[in-house]
Order: sequence, then C-alpha cells, then structure tokens
Amino acid sequence: MFSYTPTQALISPDPKAEGHRRPDPTGHTWLVDTITKKKYTYEDCKERTHHLASAFKTHLGLSDSDVLAIYAPNDIDYPLTIWAAFKTGAIVSSANPAYTVEELEYQLKVLSTHHHLKGLVTHPNSLETALQAAKRVGISSERILLMSSSLTEHSPSGTPKGILTLEGLLKQYPAQPLPTIKLDPNGAAKKVAFLCFSSGTTGLPKAVRISHRAVIANVIIVLRHCDEDVSGERAMAVLPYYHIFGLVVVMHASIYRNLANVVVPKFAFESFLDTIIEFRVAHFCLVPPMVVLLVKHPAAARRCKEIQKYMKQIICGAAPLGQELTDQFHNLYPEVQIGQGYGMTETATLVALTPRMAGWPPGSAAGVIGPNIQLKIVDQSGKAVSFGSLGEILIRSPSNALDYLKNPKATAETFDAEGFVHTGDEGYINPHGWLFVVDRLKELIKVKGNQLAPAELEGHLLSHPAVADVCVIGVPDEYAGEVARAYVVRAAEYAGRDTKELDQELSRYVSEHKVRYKWLDGGIEFLDSIPKNPSGKLLRRVLRDRYKASLASKGHPHISSKL
Repeated sequence: MFSYTPTQALISPDPKAEGHRRPDPTGHTWLVDTITKKKYTYEDCKERTHHLASAFKTHLGLSDSDVLAIYAPNDIDYPLTIWAAFKTGAIVSSANPAYTVEELEYQLKVLSTHHHLKGLVTHPNSLETALQAAKRVGISSERILLMSSSLTEHSPSGTPKGILTLEGLLKQYPAQPLPTIKLDPNGAAKKVAFLCFSSGTTGLPKAVRISHRAVIANVIIVLRHCDEDVSGERAMAVLPYYHIFGLVVVMHASIYRNLANVVVPKFAFESFLDTIIEFRVAHFCLVPPMVVLLVKHPAAARRCKEIQKYMKQIICGAAPLGQELTDQFHNLYPEVQIGQGYGMTETATLVALTPRMAGWPPGSAAGVIGPNIQLKIVDQSGKAVSFGSLGEILIRSPSNALDYLKNPKATAETFDAEGFVHTGDEGYINPHGWLFVVDRLKELIKVKGNQLAPAELEGHLLSHPAVADVCVIGVPDEYAGEVARAYVVRAAEYAGRDTKELDQELSRYVSEHKVRYKWLDGGIEFLDSIPKNPSGKLLRRVLRDRYKASLASKGHPHISSKL
C-alpha cells in the first residue's frame, strides 16, 4: 500500500497535508463516542482540529517546540487535541490518567525543566489530581483545559472549578487562519512529536523523544502487514491512548485505514462485550489480560458465538501471549484471527507483527519483522548470532525514537552509535523469519502490559523509616502476567514490630502514592539481608528462585491478583 516514508510531513488528519498516499477518508466516520454516541467524520476532525489549534495558539500561546500535556482517559477529542497541538508546531506528552499527584508532578517537572510547558488538557474525572500536580509545578488554572465530550461525572449546570472546557474554548475563540509549518528536507525525522515516558531498560521513567517521521513510519509498517481494505469498519479504542501502543497503533494506524475508533474511556469487561455488539466492532488491539477474560470469564463463554459475528482480528501486544492461552482462545473463537505484535516506546511501538492470513503462528511467536526494519540478535559480547540462537534483540528502524530527553547516560545505554535500540529483551529468530521473545534481560516488571521499574518502588519504600534495605521483583500472576513483590530488611528500631502490621503499613504506603498497577500485589517478605554481589548489585535472580521454591513447596504454580 505504501512504498516510502515522508521526510517533510507532520502527523495530521489531512492526507494532503502529510503529503503521502492514504485511503481516501472523504465521508468516513473516524471517531465514535460510546457514551454520548457522538460521531466525528473525517471532515469534522479536520475542521475541529484547525479550530482547536487556532484556539490553543490564542489562549495558551502554543507554538513551535512548546509542550502540551494530556492527562485524561480515552476521549473522542483526544486525537484532535494531539493533531491541533501539532498544527501549531508543538509537542505532546501524554500521561497515565490513573497517576497519583506525585507521579503526574514528576512528569510535569521533567517537561517544564526542558521545555515551555504551555498547558495541561485533562478530564473531569482526573481534574482534582491535575489541579494539585499543576499547582506544584507552577501551571495556573487558566492553562488547564477539560475534555468534555463524554463526561460521566460532569454537571450540566456549569464547568467544574471554573475550568474552561474545549467546547468553551472554541466558543470563546473563533477559528483563525494558521500559517503552514514548513520543514527542511528530512525535517520530520528531527521534529519531535511526542515526549512519551518509559522506564527504558531500567530506572525511573524517562521522556522518550519521538519524531513525526517515526510515528508515520511505524503506521506504514503496520499498514504493510494489514493491507486489506477495511474502510468503514470499526476498531475498539479500549487500550489507553496515553500508552505508545494506543497512541500509534490504535489511534493513528487504525484511523489512517479509515477504521472508526470506537472510543472506550475505561475498560470494564461486560461493558466491553456490550460495546462489541452494539457498535459491531471488528478490529481490536488488546493486551494479554484482556484475552484471559475473553477465554475465562463466564460472560464471554455465554456470548462467544454472538461476539464472533462481529470480531474479526486481534493484535495482542505490550506483553507476550502464551501458547496455552492462544490455543484456548482459538478453540473458543475459531473464526477470529489473533496475532501478536512486538515493540516498545523507544521504537514507536510495533517492529514485528503477525501478518494477515499468515496461518496459525508457530508456537508463541511475536510476529515477523516489518519492512524497513533491521533486527539482529547479539550475544553478551555484542556479536551477532545465527538463526535459532538466543541473544539480546536489537532494532534499527526509521520509527526508532531519537533519544531520552536530556539524559545522555540512559541514551547511551539504549541507543547505540550504529542506530540500534538495545531492547533488553532476549529472543531468537527461526529460519522462517519469526521472532520469539523468551525472556527479559532488563529488570522491568510487566503488569497488565504496563512497565514497572523495580528501582522506582525501591526508592519509594526506602523513604519509609521502617525500611533499611529493599529489593523488588516481578512474580508470575495468572491475570496480570506479573505483579510486584518486595523483600524488605527492617530498620533496627522496627525490628520488634509485628510483621503483619508492618506489611499492611508498607503496602498502604505504596498504594497511597502509586498508580494501581504499581501496588505490591505479590506481597511483602521480610529478610535479614538482601542478596547482593561483591559490587553491591541486587541479585534479583536469587530472590526469584527463592519465590519459586516457596511456591513449589506449597504446591502453588502461581498467584492470581484478580486486579
């Protein structure tokens, strides 16, 4: 379908503005609100995006290389807010709408330290947290705007806290002409579109600089895998737009194919099933815990035949989809094509994907490598290995991110001089070109597809006076994939404290300050010392082995968080 990647194009709802070939969007519905039933056609999106851009420029002074932050659940105006910011030349940084005040404050501080952070777009359900975090970093309430098209808790009598909604903004500022942003040759490869936060291979979240070309290139990669004409069909936008998978694949790749995004603000499984049927949704990007529910939830078993009337294709990503779960899904939904995708924030999402009509993927393959992507597997010395041999997965692609914002040390650890991203994942390629991801060399814990850096929880727990030392690991979980478990050495003055009481206190200390997926659902165990090597490095492997041994002695293969 596409044979090249534009080098002077900004991400835009207008195919002509992007300067490259796409399916004709004229007259197609692009966005559907599942709560209000409101719809935006391509023409609506184009007009509203321009009006929002004009209003952002007038009200916020938003312009080239400024930053607009978004802290909101999925909303019909989320894509338009992004495109409007791009139309002014600005950069967008999306934040997890479940973040606590402290977590959002951290992201906003990083942004405001290195850029002009001109505004924060949020949602009534997230407003209290947004106001507190914004105040801490010096963002005035006049610079906070509310998405309001699918409000569930908004009184029609007025705007919460007197904050301006996007609708109010558009009424206050008539649309004005905007200058066309012209880039130098290959300018799209350098022009930053997104600052997405990722833990990388270790440590606290870092701002990943992702260019316009990277996103467009990745969309083209996805479309080369999924090259059938699906114009007029519908895709479920249930994965969060703030996440790189939702941002690039769900939002942009789907809409570029004229697949209407059926926008779901929050995942609730039985409502999810209702939405499939009500809106006749055919295409899905999901994470493994959602597939678990489609296989094991009683409501799915009752309605699987009805669901299959509409469901055609699933791309599963963010965490591996095991062979056993894949087989169970295939047995229950034999008419639905399900495949995996592999990528990360640093590659602007997918670099491998199950091709359409590829037949059943071998084993638990993550997919085949996309066009214009170079992948190599290297051993510990950095030497490339042959087919079938295990090693670290390295990626070079036009969709690779530029670097970590003002973090040369972390950048050097992940982005090498030859342009390869070191993923921190261990895998191999079979002779037929299928990629298999078998383990993580990096320390990250994957909870329901979300990245959790152990160092973040360790640092937080160490700030509690009862904790003298700590190590956090990921432990298996039937539903979430992994959950966090902490091994704690008590401070001397807490040595005589009841462990059950202290367990509850520390668990509460985490849950009060961290987003839900970072909670210690794997439990807390108190030790006399944390295993370390002679240089002081935490030996997480020893603790993982300890945990496995304890489960084996009790006859339990894994736990279930029931998140």
